[in-house]
Amino acid sequence: MSLSLAELQAVVEEIRPRLEGGRLENVHPAGREAIALVFYAQREKVNLLISARPGFSRLHLVSERPEATSELPHFVRVVRQGLRGHRLEGIALVGDDRVVELRFTRQGQATGSLVAELTGRTSNIYYVGADGRLVAALRRPGKGDRALRPGSAYHPPAPAPGSAAAARDRFAGEGSYSEAIARHYARAEAQEDLATLRRSVASRLRSERKRLARLVDKLRAELKTTEDLEDLRLKGELLKIHLHAVQPRAKMVVVENLFDQGRPEIQIALDPRLSPRANMERYFRRYKKLRAAQERGQKRLADALERLDELDRQLHAVEA
Repeated sequence: MSLSLAELQAVVEEIRPRLEGGRLENVHPAGREAIALVFYAQREKVNLLISARPGFSRLHLVSERPEATSELPHFVRVVRQGLRGHRLEGIALVGDDRVVELRFTRQGQATGSLVAELTGRTSNIYYVGADGRLVAALRRPGKGDRALRPGSAYHPPAPAPGSAAAARDRFAGEGSYSEAIARHYARAEAQEDLATLRRSVASRLRSERKRLARLVDKLRAELKTTEDLEDLRLKGELLKIHLHAVQPRAKMVVVENLFDQGRPEIQIALDPRLSPRANMERYFRRYKKLRAAQERGQKRLADALERLDELDRQLHAVEA
Protein backbone atom coordinates (compact mmCIF):
# COMPACT_ATOMS: atom_id res chain seq x y z
CA MET A 1 0.00 0.00 0.00
CA SER A 2 1.30 3.44 -0.94
CA LEU A 3 1.59 6.23 1.60
CA SER A 4 -1.72 7.72 2.70
CA LEU A 5 -2.29 11.46 2.56
CA ALA A 6 -1.84 11.73 6.32
CA GLU A 7 1.47 9.85 6.16
CA LEU A 8 2.68 11.96 3.27
CA GLN A 9 1.77 15.17 5.07
CA ALA A 10 3.67 14.02 8.13
CA VAL A 11 6.84 13.01 6.30
CA VAL A 12 6.88 16.23 4.22
CA GLU A 13 6.61 18.29 7.40
CA GLU A 14 9.46 16.26 8.90
CA ILE A 15 11.89 16.59 5.99
CA ARG A 16 11.08 20.17 4.92
CA PRO A 17 13.43 21.86 7.44
CA ARG A 18 16.32 19.63 6.36
CA LEU A 19 15.90 20.10 2.62
CA GLU A 20 14.59 23.57 1.85
CA GLY A 21 17.38 25.87 0.73
CA GLY A 22 19.63 22.93 -0.10
CA ARG A 23 21.40 22.49 -3.44
CA LEU A 24 20.59 19.53 -5.67
CA GLU A 25 23.93 17.82 -6.20
CA ASN A 26 22.84 14.77 -8.16
CA VAL A 27 20.04 12.47 -9.26
CA HIS A 28 20.28 8.67 -9.35
CA PRO A 29 17.98 5.83 -10.39
CA ALA A 30 16.86 3.91 -7.32
CA GLY A 31 15.60 0.51 -8.35
CA ARG A 32 12.24 0.02 -9.97
CA GLU A 33 10.46 3.28 -10.87
CA ALA A 34 12.21 5.38 -8.25
CA ILE A 35 14.83 8.11 -8.05
CA ALA A 36 17.14 9.40 -5.32
CA LEU A 37 17.91 13.11 -5.07
CA VAL A 38 21.17 14.04 -3.36
CA PHE A 39 21.02 17.47 -1.69
CA TYR A 40 23.71 19.46 0.06
CA ALA A 41 21.72 21.06 2.85
CA GLN A 42 22.48 22.16 6.39
CA ARG A 43 26.18 21.50 5.69
CA GLU A 44 25.63 17.82 4.95
CA LYS A 45 24.50 15.54 2.16
CA VAL A 46 20.90 14.39 2.42
CA ASN A 47 19.37 11.67 0.23
CA LEU A 48 15.70 11.87 -0.69
CA LEU A 49 14.01 8.81 -2.21
CA ILE A 50 10.92 9.25 -4.36
CA SER A 51 9.26 6.05 -5.57
CA ALA A 52 6.46 5.88 -8.13
CA ARG A 53 6.23 2.09 -8.01
CA PRO A 54 2.51 1.17 -7.99
CA GLY A 55 1.50 -0.01 -4.54
CA PHE A 56 4.77 1.23 -3.03
CA SER A 57 4.77 4.92 -3.99
CA ARG A 58 6.33 7.06 -1.30
CA LEU A 59 8.76 9.82 -0.39
CA HIS A 60 11.27 9.80 2.47
CA LEU A 61 14.90 10.31 3.39
CA VAL A 62 17.37 7.43 3.13
CA SER A 63 20.72 7.04 4.84
CA GLU A 64 22.61 6.09 1.67
CA ARG A 65 22.08 6.86 -1.98
CA PRO A 66 21.71 3.92 -4.40
CA GLU A 67 24.80 2.54 -6.10
CA ALA A 68 25.69 4.14 -9.41
CA THR A 69 24.60 2.31 -12.56
CA SER A 70 26.33 2.21 -15.94
CA GLU A 71 23.19 3.20 -17.89
CA LEU A 72 21.05 6.13 -16.82
CA PRO A 73 17.32 6.22 -17.57
CA HIS A 74 16.23 9.06 -19.83
CA PHE A 75 14.31 10.77 -17.02
CA VAL A 76 17.33 10.84 -14.72
CA ARG A 77 19.54 12.27 -17.46
CA VAL A 78 17.04 15.04 -18.24
CA VAL A 79 16.58 16.00 -14.60
CA ARG A 80 20.35 16.07 -14.07
CA GLN A 81 20.81 18.33 -17.05
CA GLY A 82 17.99 20.64 -16.06
CA LEU A 83 18.15 20.89 -12.27
CA ARG A 84 21.54 19.77 -10.94
CA GLY A 85 23.13 22.60 -8.97
CA HIS A 86 19.82 24.38 -8.42
CA ARG A 87 18.39 25.17 -4.98
CA LEU A 88 15.26 23.66 -3.51
CA GLU A 89 13.05 26.65 -2.82
CA GLY A 90 10.23 24.63 -1.31
CA ILE A 91 8.61 21.23 -0.87
CA ALA A 92 4.87 20.98 -0.27
CA LEU A 93 1.74 19.02 -1.01
CA VAL A 94 -0.45 20.20 -3.88
CA GLY A 95 -4.21 20.29 -3.37
CA ASP A 96 -5.98 17.58 -1.39
CA ASP A 97 -4.36 14.50 -2.83
CA ARG A 98 -1.00 12.71 -2.57
CA VAL A 99 0.91 15.07 -4.85
CA VAL A 100 4.19 16.61 -3.70
CA GLU A 101 5.95 19.44 -5.53
CA LEU A 102 9.65 20.25 -5.18
CA ARG A 103 10.28 23.76 -6.55
CA PHE A 104 13.77 24.74 -7.71
CA THR A 105 15.44 28.11 -8.30
CA ARG A 106 18.76 29.45 -9.52
CA GLN A 107 20.00 32.91 -8.68
CA GLY A 108 16.55 33.75 -7.41
CA GLN A 109 14.76 32.67 -10.61
CA ALA A 110 12.37 29.72 -10.82
CA THR A 111 13.87 26.94 -12.94
CA GLY A 112 11.33 24.14 -12.68
CA SER A 113 9.77 21.57 -10.43
CA LEU A 114 9.66 17.89 -9.72
CA VAL A 115 6.08 16.80 -9.12
CA ALA A 116 5.64 13.43 -7.44
CA GLU A 117 2.11 12.06 -7.90
CA LEU A 118 2.17 9.29 -5.30
CA THR A 119 -1.35 8.14 -6.03
CA GLY A 120 -1.00 4.36 -5.98
CA ARG A 121 -1.51 2.58 -9.30
CA THR A 122 -1.14 5.78 -11.35
CA SER A 123 1.93 7.08 -9.47
CA ASN A 124 4.48 9.01 -11.49
CA ILE A 125 7.17 11.66 -11.19
CA TYR A 126 7.15 14.61 -13.57
CA TYR A 127 9.79 17.18 -14.40
CA VAL A 128 7.97 20.43 -15.11
CA GLY A 129 9.78 23.43 -16.59
CA ALA A 130 9.60 26.97 -15.24
CA ASP A 131 6.94 27.69 -17.90
CA GLY A 132 4.65 25.04 -16.41
CA ARG A 133 5.08 22.63 -19.30
CA LEU A 134 6.02 19.00 -18.94
CA VAL A 135 9.65 18.22 -19.76
CA ALA A 136 9.79 14.50 -18.90
CA ALA A 137 8.08 11.74 -16.91
CA LEU A 138 9.64 8.85 -15.01
CA ARG A 139 6.96 6.42 -16.17
CA ARG A 140 5.36 6.70 -19.59
CA PRO A 141 1.95 8.30 -19.01
CA GLY A 142 -1.00 6.06 -19.82
CA LYS A 143 -3.66 6.96 -22.36
CA GLY A 144 -5.94 8.22 -19.62
CA ASP A 145 -3.30 10.24 -17.75
CA ARG A 146 -4.77 13.67 -18.50
CA ALA A 147 -3.15 13.70 -21.97
CA LEU A 148 0.20 14.59 -20.39
CA ARG A 149 2.96 14.61 -22.94
CA PRO A 150 6.30 16.45 -23.12
CA GLY A 151 5.54 20.04 -24.07
CA SER A 152 1.97 20.01 -22.76
CA ALA A 153 0.91 22.15 -19.80
CA TYR A 154 1.08 20.25 -16.55
CA HIS A 155 -1.91 20.19 -14.24
CA PRO A 156 -2.31 17.97 -11.14
CA PRO A 157 -4.81 15.13 -11.04
CA ALA A 158 -8.28 15.56 -9.63
CA PRO A 159 -8.48 14.31 -6.02
CA ALA A 160 -9.71 10.76 -5.66
CA PRO A 161 -13.44 10.61 -4.74
CA GLY A 162 -13.85 10.11 -1.02
CA SER A 163 -10.05 9.86 -0.88
CA ALA A 164 -9.39 6.54 0.78
CA ALA A 165 -5.80 7.72 0.47
CA ALA A 166 -6.44 10.08 3.37
CA ALA A 167 -6.80 7.10 5.70
CA ARG A 168 -4.74 6.07 8.68
CA ASP A 169 -1.24 7.03 9.67
CA ARG A 170 0.69 3.78 10.17
CA PHE A 171 3.87 5.43 11.35
CA ALA A 172 2.71 7.84 14.04
CA GLY A 173 4.64 7.45 17.27
CA GLU A 174 7.51 5.53 15.67
CA GLY A 175 10.03 8.36 15.90
CA SER A 176 11.46 9.41 12.54
CA TYR A 177 8.89 9.10 9.78
CA SER A 178 11.57 8.58 7.15
CA GLU A 179 13.20 5.76 9.09
CA ALA A 180 9.88 4.06 9.84
CA ILE A 181 8.74 4.34 6.21
CA ALA A 182 12.10 3.09 4.90
CA ARG A 183 11.98 0.03 7.18
CA HIS A 184 8.39 -0.79 6.28
CA TYR A 185 8.85 -0.54 2.53
CA ALA A 186 12.18 -2.34 2.50
CA ARG A 187 10.35 -5.36 3.92
CA ALA A 188 7.26 -4.91 1.75
CA GLU A 189 9.22 -4.53 -1.50
CA ALA A 190 11.47 -7.47 -0.65
CA GLN A 191 8.39 -9.65 -0.08
CA GLU A 192 6.77 -8.44 -3.30
CA ASP A 193 9.97 -8.93 -5.30
CA LEU A 194 10.27 -12.45 -3.94
CA ALA A 195 6.65 -13.21 -4.81
CA THR A 196 7.16 -11.78 -8.31
CA LEU A 197 10.30 -13.84 -8.78
CA ARG A 198 8.50 -16.95 -7.52
CA ARG A 199 5.66 -16.43 -10.01
CA SER A 200 8.10 -15.80 -12.85
CA VAL A 201 10.24 -18.86 -12.10
CA ALA A 202 7.18 -21.08 -11.56
CA SER A 203 5.70 -19.89 -14.87
CA ARG A 204 8.89 -20.72 -16.75
CA LEU A 205 9.14 -24.12 -15.05
CA ARG A 206 5.51 -24.94 -15.89
CA SER A 207 6.05 -23.93 -19.53
CA GLU A 208 9.15 -26.13 -19.73
CA ARG A 209 7.29 -29.01 -18.06
CA LYS A 210 4.43 -28.69 -20.54
CA ARG A 211 6.88 -28.79 -23.45
CA LEU A 212 8.65 -31.86 -22.03
CA ALA A 213 5.35 -33.64 -21.38
CA ARG A 214 4.44 -33.19 -25.05
CA LEU A 215 7.87 -34.54 -26.04
CA VAL A 216 7.41 -37.60 -23.80
CA ASP A 217 4.03 -38.34 -25.40
CA LYS A 218 5.55 -37.96 -28.87
CA LEU A 219 8.51 -40.23 -28.11
CA ARG A 220 6.28 -42.91 -26.60
CA ALA A 221 4.01 -42.81 -29.66
CA GLU A 222 6.99 -43.09 -32.00
CA LEU A 223 8.38 -46.08 -30.12
CA LYS A 224 5.02 -47.86 -30.28
CA THR A 225 4.46 -47.32 -34.00
CA THR A 226 7.87 -48.37 -35.32
CA GLU A 227 8.27 -51.71 -37.10
CA ASP A 228 8.98 -54.75 -34.97
CA LEU A 229 12.73 -55.11 -34.62
CA GLU A 230 12.59 -58.88 -34.17
CA ASP A 231 10.47 -59.28 -37.29
CA LEU A 232 13.13 -57.55 -39.40
CA ARG A 233 15.94 -59.58 -37.86
CA LEU A 234 14.02 -62.85 -38.30
CA LYS A 235 13.28 -62.20 -42.00
CA GLY A 236 16.92 -61.32 -42.62
CA GLU A 237 18.10 -64.55 -40.97
CA LEU A 238 15.53 -66.65 -42.89
CA LEU A 239 16.55 -65.07 -46.20
CA LYS A 240 20.17 -65.85 -45.35
CA ILE A 241 19.26 -69.53 -44.89
CA HIS A 242 16.90 -69.75 -47.90
CA LEU A 243 18.79 -67.64 -50.42
CA HIS A 244 18.75 -70.61 -52.85
CA ALA A 245 14.93 -70.58 -52.82
CA VAL A 246 14.58 -66.92 -53.83
CA GLN A 247 13.84 -66.41 -57.50
CA PRO A 248 15.28 -63.40 -59.34
CA ARG A 249 12.90 -60.40 -59.52
CA ALA A 250 10.51 -62.07 -57.09
CA LYS A 251 8.22 -59.79 -55.06
CA MET A 252 7.78 -62.32 -52.26
CA VAL A 253 9.07 -65.65 -51.03
CA VAL A 254 7.43 -68.20 -48.70
CA VAL A 255 9.83 -70.11 -46.45
CA GLU A 256 9.72 -72.27 -43.34
CA ASN A 257 10.41 -70.45 -40.08
CA LEU A 258 13.17 -72.72 -38.84
CA PHE A 259 13.35 -70.72 -35.58
CA ASP A 260 9.82 -71.76 -34.60
CA GLN A 261 9.32 -75.28 -33.23
CA GLY A 262 6.28 -75.89 -35.49
CA ARG A 263 8.15 -74.58 -38.55
CA PRO A 264 5.19 -72.56 -39.87
CA GLU A 265 5.50 -70.94 -43.26
CA ILE A 266 6.22 -67.19 -43.36
CA GLN A 267 5.90 -64.72 -46.19
CA ILE A 268 8.77 -62.32 -46.79
CA ALA A 269 8.23 -59.29 -49.02
CA LEU A 270 11.04 -58.61 -51.51
CA ASP A 271 12.16 -55.76 -53.72
CA PRO A 272 12.17 -57.27 -57.26
CA ARG A 273 14.85 -54.80 -58.34
CA LEU A 274 17.33 -56.33 -55.89
CA SER A 275 19.14 -59.65 -55.91
CA PRO A 276 18.31 -62.24 -53.21
CA ARG A 277 21.48 -61.31 -51.27
CA ALA A 278 20.75 -57.59 -51.59
CA ASN A 279 17.23 -58.20 -50.23
CA MET A 280 18.73 -60.06 -47.26
CA GLU A 281 21.19 -57.21 -46.60
CA ARG A 282 18.35 -54.72 -46.89
CA TYR A 283 16.49 -56.41 -44.04
CA PHE A 284 19.60 -56.39 -41.84
CA ARG A 285 20.27 -52.71 -42.63
CA ARG A 286 16.69 -51.79 -41.72
CA TYR A 287 17.03 -53.81 -38.52
CA LYS A 288 20.25 -52.04 -37.50
CA LYS A 289 18.92 -48.60 -38.44
CA LEU A 290 15.69 -49.11 -36.54
CA ARG A 291 17.48 -50.56 -33.52
CA ALA A 292 19.76 -47.50 -33.39
CA ALA A 293 16.74 -45.17 -33.75
CA GLN A 294 14.88 -46.96 -30.97
CA GLU A 295 17.93 -46.80 -28.72
CA ARG A 296 18.16 -43.08 -29.34
CA GLY A 297 14.44 -42.71 -28.73
CA GLN A 298 14.67 -44.66 -25.48
CA LYS A 299 17.60 -42.51 -24.38
CA ARG A 300 15.73 -39.30 -25.22
CA LEU A 301 12.65 -40.61 -23.42
CA ALA A 302 14.67 -41.49 -20.32
CA ASP A 303 16.34 -38.07 -20.33
CA ALA A 304 12.99 -36.31 -20.74
CA LEU A 305 11.42 -38.30 -17.90
CA GLU A 306 14.39 -37.53 -15.67
CA ARG A 307 14.09 -33.82 -16.52
CA LEU A 308 10.34 -33.96 -15.79
CA ASP A 309 11.06 -35.34 -12.33
CA GLU A 310 13.62 -32.60 -11.74
CA LEU A 311 11.15 -29.92 -12.88
CA ASP A 312 8.51 -31.31 -10.52
CA ARG A 313 11.01 -31.09 -7.65
CA GLN A 314 11.91 -27.51 -8.60
CA LEU A 315 8.26 -26.49 -8.92
CA HIS A 316 7.51 -27.94 -5.52
CA ALA A 317 10.45 -26.05 -4.00
CA VAL A 318 9.46 -22.77 -5.66
CA GLU A 319 5.80 -23.02 -4.71
CA ALA A 320 6.69 -24.01 -1.15
